[in-house]
Amino acid sequence: MTDPISPLETTKVPVMLINPDATLQDLLAYTDLRIKTTKELMISLSCLNADAMERRDVSAVADVAYLLLQDGGEVLDAVRWRLT
Repeated sequence: MTDPISPLETTKVPVMLINPDATLQDLLAYTDLRIKTTKELMISLSCLNADAMERRDVSAVADVAYLLLQDGGEVLDAVRWRLT
C-alpha cells in the first residue's frame, strides 16, 4: 500500500531539493526568511476580524504557514547535519 499524499503535497517524489553544498549562511538565510514570513503571516491573521473571515481563509493561511515552516525545518535539518 502506498502512503497517502497530504493535501499540501502534489507528488510523492520530491521536486524541490535542498542543496547540501550551499553555504551555511545561505541555508540559514533561507530558513530565517521562511520563519520570519510565517511569523508576520500569523500576526496578520491574529489582527483580522474573526467575524469577517471565512473558514477557507483560515485554512489557506494555515496551509501557507505549514509550507513555509516545513521548508524552513528541512533546511534547518540540513544545517544540523552539516554541523555534526
